[in-house]
Amino acid sequence: MSACRVESFANEDRVQQAVVAAIFVGRLFDALEFLTEAVNAQPDQLNTRRLIFDLLIGLEERTKAEPHGRYLVQKRRIDVNLLTSLCNTERNSLEPTALEKMMTRNPADKRPLIGKALSALEMGLYRDAIVHLEEILDAHPESSQAQVLWGEAFVGAADFAALGSWEDRLQGEYEREPGYWLTLAQCASHRQDHVGAAVAYWQATERDSLLIAAWKGLGLELKQLGSSETTVTSDTFDSIDNRIRQLQRLKQAKHRFVRSRSISRVTAIEIGLTLSDLGRLWEAEAWLAVAHTLPEDPAADVDSARKAVVAKMNGETPWQLREGYPELQLDLSSLPVPAMQAK
Repeated sequence: MSACRVESFANEDRVQQAVVAAIFVGRLFDALEFLTEAVNAQPDQLNTRRLIFDLLIGLEERTKAEPHGRYLVQKRRIDVNLLTSLCNTERNSLEPTALEKMMTRNPADKRPLIGKALSALEMGLYRDAIVHLEEILDAHPESSQAQVLWGEAFVGAADFAALGSWEDRLQGEYEREPGYWLTLAQCASHRQDHVGAAVAYWQATERDSLLIAAWKGLGLELKQLGSSETTVTSDTFDSIDNRIRQLQRLKQAKHRFVRSRSISRVTAIEIGLTLSDLGRLWEAEAWLAVAHTLPEDPAADVDSARKAVVAKMNGETPWQLREGYPELQLDLSSLPVPAMQAK
């Protein structure tokens, strides 16, 4: 690794060899930090960027993975697996066995226990998840992923009293994670603090505009408040409801696409057009470009769909459009962020 740093990561093959060597001896998380250094120094080493994207997605680190996925899409390095991972906000069934092997090779690093924690959360074994996450945090208190999942586990266990100690141990960049805000929202909702819950759900949507749970929670909490606490317009309420419907449509289309063994041109077009409706034109165009590579289907008019999306784009098009989307122009920043516990 040191040789790569000396030459400013200029040799991409050598970077990849160093990563493979580090993973082989159980230093997966050191390899991820090294890859981050590499793409910061050499942004257009796209194979390296794809490697870090895939590793982060495999670890359920969506917030950290997404910028790399965006970069790859905008550089036209796209394929079905990349696009499917990029717009997937559902938790995958993570197989912890490979991560357990990392710990046998490098027992001092407890971060591979994240696999067991995620599996426990998926099965509703919240107390088991808490044990695994506390073991990680005792050794690696800076792990934002473990911090956020620890809070989620307390909420899942309905142990709201424990969230005070959770808050005391938070550090680093945890506020970047939508999961942190979802936990805060659920905590506020549990106390019937509808203002605080709405603010926290809104913060989660600001960090990931594809999260159905955040939009559903936001809509419900705003309706609880009515017009007395906020100036939310009927257009905004309607646009939140419409976004939820579009996200549900996207979720269903993704499931159908996977069931088609990821070869259905018709479903790929539906995903692309739904992403376009959601204001995510870069992803939409990429899905429609990939649709061209799938088996032909007389019911699938890829060219017309792609032309319609491309006509809305230019070099300045943001990843997520906000203009024309009232739900994304909502601003609750003037309202107080909820406290973790009632004062």
